[in-house]
Amino acid sequence: MLRALSIRNVLLIDRLDLTFAPGLGVLTGETGAGKSILLDAMGLALGERASPHLIRAGETQATVIAEFDLPAHSPLYQMLAGLDLSIEEPELLLRRILSADGRSRAFVNDQPVSLALLKNLGDALVEIHGQFDQLLNPSTHRRFLDDFGRLSPDLEKVRIAFADLENARRAVHQARKDLANREAREIFLNQALRELEEATPKTGEEEQLLQQREYLQHHTKIVEAAQNAQGILMGEKGVEAALASAHRALERISEMAGGVYDDALAALDRASIEAQEALSMLSAILRRSGRESQTLEMIDDRLHMLRGLARKHFCSIDDLVSLQKKFHQEREAFAQGDDYIRNLDQELEKAKDAYVQEARSLSAKRQHAAKTLEEALQKELAPLKLEKTSLKVDLVNLSEEAWSAEGMDRLEFQVQTNPGMPFGSFAKIASGGERARIMLALKVILAQESRVSLLIFDEIDAGVGGAVASAIGERLSRLGKHVQLLTITHSPQVAAYADFHWRVFKENQGQKTMTQVVQLTDAEREEEMARMLAGESLTEEARAAARALKAAAGALSGRGRAA
Repeated sequence: MLRALSIRNVLLIDRLDLTFAPGLGVLTGETGAGKSILLDAMGLALGERASPHLIRAGETQATVIAEFDLPAHSPLYQMLAGLDLSIEEPELLLRRILSADGRSRAFVNDQPVSLALLKNLGDALVEIHGQFDQLLNPSTHRRFLDDFGRLSPDLEKVRIAFADLENARRAVHQARKDLANREAREIFLNQALRELEEATPKTGEEEQLLQQREYLQHHTKIVEAAQNAQGILMGEKGVEAALASAHRALERISEMAGGVYDDALAALDRASIEAQEALSMLSAILRRSGRESQTLEMIDDRLHMLRGLARKHFCSIDDLVSLQKKFHQEREAFAQGDDYIRNLDQELEKAKDAYVQEARSLSAKRQHAAKTLEEALQKELAPLKLEKTSLKVDLVNLSEEAWSAEGMDRLEFQVQTNPGMPFGSFAKIASGGERARIMLALKVILAQESRVSLLIFDEIDAGVGGAVASAIGERLSRLGKHVQLLTITHSPQVAAYADFHWRVFKENQGQKTMTQVVQLTDAEREEEMARMLAGESLTEEARAAARALKAAAGALSGRGRAA
């Protein structure tokens, strides 16, 4: 639900803060007062494309903030969490800043986001109806029918089955393509495997070779250091002889010293052992250095070969091992030949059968839902003075090439505006006013399945009046019990059904003309409706008529006295 809208510097609006509530809200005012500016501002917050011309003259930027309350079951929580925009509170703030240089910035709960993301969120929150392009676009008709029939679970099964079918198709296509080029591929595989088998790459080998290379590069210094250390330890008499002499000198008088030399003697024993071990290690290093099996040149050659293979196959040296295994498997698959293709063909047939089963089931349910929708819509059209109008859901089975994740049939709403005339598309048959009323009837029928939290209707009552306008108002009121509604209207019959009523007007302040929006009290609503009935010259008769409209609307909508 839209809770608040803040607008700064958009066309004739200098500063405007509006709060909203559930139910049906209407905006009225003279033509040109700025009602459409509110829709432009709302579009900014919802991620629509915008021109710098929307910025109020003399200002450098325009800002719009739309504040929404998300219901606990809203799928937007999951969507936001997937984008690292999770929110703990149900409050969702969409903010858009448009600069005079044409650049714009978008924010969700004060976190910068892309304009595309803001648009996706806007589409999920708000549906704006002006020229009712949705009825002109047959691709939207399927969604209307599936929503009415509550067929989302069935549609999801079809989508999963179609994804499996596409994967199976791709596997067969790739396999046939590979087999068509089998000879060339087999030559490549045989050559690549020969090279890899000769190279015998090992995981972690590059790191080992680099360590050995480092050792050999400093081999001379390593040997010299070992020799120097060995010479120092062995010396003229050697460290072992010195330690032994020191040990004998203390041992002679250790008994007379009363054990004072015990620790020193033990330390000399340990030092002698450690010295022997150090000399042993140095001797081993020197022996090994004299019989190194690999030269620096050999290691460089090995690294060069492995790196060349890695570059050739666009992978790392460590990946050569898994690549060799993969090439072996591919060559074995080639060896299977036609058996491999036959197995894939069988998998494709299974996937196709599964898809056909789910898609036919969905088609049957759509057929049933279509009949029910046609009947329900017919009941809604009569009070809207469209009793001669009929809607038919045209379902056509598609050829296999045209199957999709949406099913195996094409769906289009067709309309007949007069008995005896042929059915046809909305674009060819229905007028703008007829499309508007049919859309309203559809929305009333689909109210409980609405995917958005706010519906906006822009002059849905254009070109109608009297009983038709009253019927439109009654249906808007009924729809407002399920989803928040905001409608721009010139009809007092529609305004009479409002739960909340705003008046839009222009006001001159010095050299500036500004659009103002005020929420009307109960008494002010009657005055506004009387003005809509009689024009600027208000009469008691117009006021009485406004009261009567309001009372009748309250009785029909079950609200009693409107807010």
